Amino acid sequence: MAVHSLRGGFWAVLLFGGIALCNPFDHLVIAAAVVPAPLSHSLDGLWKAGPGAAVAVETPFCRGRIGVQAASARFDGTAPDRPAFRTIWTWLEWSGGLRLAEALRFRAGLRLGNAYMRFEPDARFPDLGAIGESELVMGLWGRLAVRVAPAWTLRAEIGHSWMFTRSRIEMTRLRLGVAWAVPTPGWLRRFLDG
Repeated sequence: MAVHSLRGGFWAVLLFGGIALCNPFDHLVIAAAVVPAPLSHSLDGLWKAGPGAAVAVETPFCRGRIGVQAASARFDGTAPDRPAFRTIWTWLEWSGGLRLAEALRFRAGLRLGNAYMRFEPDARFPDLGAIGESELVMGLWGRLAVRVAPAWTLRAEIGHSWMFTRSRIEMTRLRLGVAWAVPTPGWLRRFLDG
C-alpha cells in the first residue's frame, strides 16, 4: 500500500507539481552534452555506433518543462558491404521533475521527433551515392542535475529510444553535460506568450 501511494505521489508531483507556481517561459535552459557510444543498440553486429553530441533549449511550462533538442552520432559498418552513416535526431520533449536536495534535481520525460540517417558517399557503393532517410523516433529518459553555481548545472542522463524503421531500432545511451539557465529575452517572451 505504501509503495503504491508513493508511486502515485511521484507521478502526481511529476505531472501536476508545477501548476500552482506556473510561470511559463520565464527562463531558458541551454544545454550541451557529450554522448558516449551506446550502452546497447539493436544494430550491434551490423554497425558500430560511435560517440556523439547533443544540444537542447528548454523552458518551464505549467506542467513541467518543454524543449527542443538535436543530437548526432556516426555509425560505421562492421563488414565491407555496410556503408557508414550519420544520424541526426531532432526532438520535441516534455519533462517533469522532483527536487531531491537543495542542489540536486531529478527529471524524467519523453521525446518525440525525427531521426535522419545520411549514408556517406563511398567509392565501394557507387550506386548508393549520398542518400538519406527520415524515420519517426520516440524516447524516454531520466536525468540527475547538480547545481554547481546559481545558473549552472551538471547533468547525467540515461535514455532509451525507438526508431520506427521496417525493423525497429532500439538504443540506450548516456549523456553527460552542462546546462545554463538565463532569463528569457523580452521579445521572445512576448512571442511565446502570444
